[in-house]
Amino acid sequence: MIMEKATKIKDIIPVFDKQALNNKEDLKKFYCDTIEVRMGENRPSPIDDLFEACKTTEGKKTHLLMGHRGCGKSTELNNLKFRFEKEELPVTIIDCNLETNLFTVNHFDILYLIFLSLLNIAEKNNISLDLKWVVETLQYFKSDISDVKIEDEKINDVINAGAHIPDFLKKILPFFVGIKTDLQLNTSSSTEVRTKIERETGKCLNFINELKDKIFFKLKKNPIIIFEDLDKVIPESRALDIFSYYVLGQMQFPVIYTFPISLSYTERFADLEGIYNFLPLPMIKVKNKKDNAICTSGINAIKEIVGKRAEISLFEDAALQELILKTGGLLRDVFSCIVDAAKCAIHRNVFADKIEQKDVEIALTDLKSMMTRRLETKNYEALLKIHNSKCEIDDRAAMLKFFQAHLVLEYNGDRWCDVHPLILDFIKEHSKDRLK
Repeated sequence: MIMEKATKIKDIIPVFDKQALNNKEDLKKFYCDTIEVRMGENRPSPIDDLFEACKTTEGKKTHLLMGHRGCGKSTELNNLKFRFEKEELPVTIIDCNLETNLFTVNHFDILYLIFLSLLNIAEKNNISLDLKWVVETLQYFKSDISDVKIEDEKINDVINAGAHIPDFLKKILPFFVGIKTDLQLNTSSSTEVRTKIERETGKCLNFINELKDKIFFKLKKNPIIIFEDLDKVIPESRALDIFSYYVLGQMQFPVIYTFPISLSYTERFADLEGIYNFLPLPMIKVKNKKDNAICTSGINAIKEIVGKRAEISLFEDAALQELILKTGGLLRDVFSCIVDAAKCAIHRNVFADKIEQKDVEIALTDLKSMMTRRLETKNYEALLKIHNSKCEIDDRAAMLKFFQAHLVLEYNGDRWCDVHPLILDFIKEHSKDRLK
């Protein structure tokens, strides 16, 4: 569904409920380039680095884009996909929220999704595959294919009839999609597929590399696969188990994964650094590191994002400024508070034409109430220390916990951090300590 800019308060809710921009029309209308304000002066863009790295045949092929949940990674990756398409590069994006079960997905599932994505690219570009190879892959994922049907015909009958390969590939794709569905639902069939891949990983990699070679031979360009929202696996720590499977980092063509930034504070993170190319996407800062003064460029960048989706006249100036400051620049929180504030405005007055300060205060109070459930009194001192120093503390376990709970946010290319403003407010209200 294509979004339209909100001109009334009631229109704000659907526009800001859809946080990531994932189609070309929406990106053209609503996308804002925030990289410079995210990175600071004279620092390269991680998105531009990804773009260039995926176009070359040299260097590491697998990349992990790190960032806080809700900081804008999905929108940047969707925009990157369309940049690739403008260059006529064969690219596909996998929405892990839709294509996987984030509670059960593992490294074997990811390997299968890579295979399926390449198969889709081959079908889309009418790339001929050797019939023997197709049958071999069918038999690999399902030992006995004699009873498998496609369009009410058994596969064996279609093969024996001398099927035209591009047509045949189109016919068998639903079979491979069915395997993906089994993996999502964690069925007995999915256990069989995972066991087969684990036992014969080399064979699966051969299928993947042969597919890649077929695509490159015809298009003279490597395929590119983007995994969106893989950083949202549950629990988050499982991402380390998934990416510790070194095979995922050994692809012979560009693959981009998302990775939880909190896990960079674990000891196991160092083991991954030699396998993948890591690229952080920092938050948009709303305050400066040195003096806690308002960062005008960051505030204006977020106002621009908001102004693309809704008429700025729908917000009281002070109310919007307060909302942005108190959410620390985390776009997910900005958007959710705008939706809640719009609902408050409608509840206050069905004919309201502006989101007022009182509406924003209610939305921020509700968000603070939810966030402080993750906070323990014993953490006050450590969090104040982080705020005052703008850097991490020595207790890596505590830092991991703070990042996973979004109590602490990381900014700019030099990796300075600060406590979420709403958490700071709560500590100030409930502690005898005073912020410097």
